[in-house]
Amino acid sequence: SKEWNELIFFVGDEESSAALLKSTDWKADPGIDSYGFTVLPAGYISSGTIHETGNRAGFWSLTDYDTYSARSIYFNEYGRVYVTFWDKTVNDALNVRCIKD
Repeated sequence: SKEWNELIFFVGDEESSAALLKSTDWKADPGIDSYGFTVLPAGYISSGTIHETGNRAGFWSLTDYDTYSARSIYFNEYGRVYVTFWDKTVNDALNVRCIKD
């Protein structure tokens, strides 16, 4: 999550960074993708079901939060991005974004 925090705060803050990193493909509150990062509204999987496609995007980070959850990055339809945590279960899934150092 260190890298995500650095990216978010390099771009702005948790509120302004979302618009600058999100693609224009979002149903509600489309981004302007100022940096070409192009966060797509891919949604997430919870309890084996895809949720919020078109409105939200969640990404795993490399950092565990504890034994049962990992740090994650979450873009929502209200123009915010924040670092949080998500349960590591076989029925839940987030997106993965690989970035070259």
